[in-house]
Amino acid sequence: MVGLPDYARYAAHVREKHPDREPMTEPEFFRACQQSRYGGRQGRCC
Repeated sequence: MVGLPDYARYAAHVREKHPDREPMTEPEFFRACQQSRYGGRQGRCC
């Protein structure tokens, strides 16, 4: 998706820099990015 960070890059970063943490799954990462970008706002029609 345009404008969202790359999952593979995120997962590699977590594995390299935070070996004690398990990276989010790809769907979890996608939802977290959307939540971060759009928050809990309701979508608009127009």
